[in-house]
Amino acid sequence: MPVMQLDDGRLSWSYLTLKGGKGFISVSADVRLQRVTGASLESELLQPNGEGVPVSANGAALLIDFHSSSMGKDLRTRLWFRPGDAAALQRGRIELTPENERYKLYRYTKKGLFIVRRKPEAGEERKAPDSWSGVKRSFEAYPEAVPDGVVLSDPAVLLYLVSVMDFRQPGDEVRLLAYADEKLLVVTVRYEGEEEVIADFKVKGPGATRHVKGARPALRLGLTSRPLQGGGDNSGLKIAGLGGKLKILVDRELRIPLELRGKVRIAGNVALRAGEVRLAGRGD
Repeated sequence: MPVMQLDDGRLSWSYLTLKGGKGFISVSADVRLQRVTGASLESELLQPNGEGVPVSANGAALLIDFHSSSMGKDLRTRLWFRPGDAAALQRGRIELTPENERYKLYRYTKKGLFIVRRKPEAGEERKAPDSWSGVKRSFEAYPEAVPDGVVLSDPAVLLYLVSVMDFRQPGDEVRLLAYADEKLLVVTVRYEGEEEVIADFKVKGPGATRHVKGARPALRLGLTSRPLQGGGDNSGLKIAGLGGKLKILVDRELRIPLELRGKVRIAGNVALRAGEVRLAGRGD
C-alpha cells in the first residue's frame, strides 16, 4: 500500500461543527484540528515501556479532537498523527455516557499497539478520565499481514485527509490502513464527481465573520472499507456515529467539509451539515 503524500499547507480550517438528524434522532460532531510540537507533544504521548519502538512524529504532528453525540452516546476521539502521511501516533477514546464511562489510549509502535484502558471506580465518574483508578495495560502485536514499514492510521483522520488531498478527476482514490474497533481496515477514499450542496454556515476568519449561504460546488467523496484479513465488505466503519455508505462533500473552493452522509441505526439515512467553521490560524 503506497504511502500517501499529504500537503498540510492546504489545510484551511481549524474548527468545524456538523449537525443533523431525522425525527427525534439528532447527531452532532465538533471537530478541532491543532498543531502540536516540542515539549507539549512529548508530554502527551505514552511511552510503551519497552514493548515496541514508538512511531515518531519526525518533528511535526497534528491533533484532531473529535467530539460526537448521538442517541445518548457521548464520545470523544483524540488522534495525534503526522500531517504528511497521516501516520497515527496515538489515539484516545473517551466515552462519558452515564454508566458506561471508559477511556482507552493506543500508542502506535512499529510492531503493535501499546494500550492503556481506564474505567472509573465507584464515585470517580465525575473526575477527569486521566485520574480514574481502574487501569489495565497491554500490548497487541500487529498480525503478520501487516508488512514492515506500512503506515497505520485511524478513521478520525479522514476529515483532514479529504480537506488536503489533491483529487483531480473522478476515479482518483487513495487507500489507508486504519485500526478501528479492534480490527485493521483497508479504507478507500474515492473522488466520485462534483455536486452542488446547499450550504448555510458561518465562517470565522482573522478579524471578521461571514455567513456562507446557498449552492456551493463540492467534491463528492465515497468512503468504503474492508477488513484487512477476510470477513467480507461489512467492516462497520463509522464517522460521528454514521455508518453505511459514507460520503463526504467538500467545498471545492474553501476545502471545507460541507456535509457528511451516512446511516444511523433506527433513523436511517442522515446528513450532517457544517454549521460553524473557524479558519486555520484563528485560535490554533
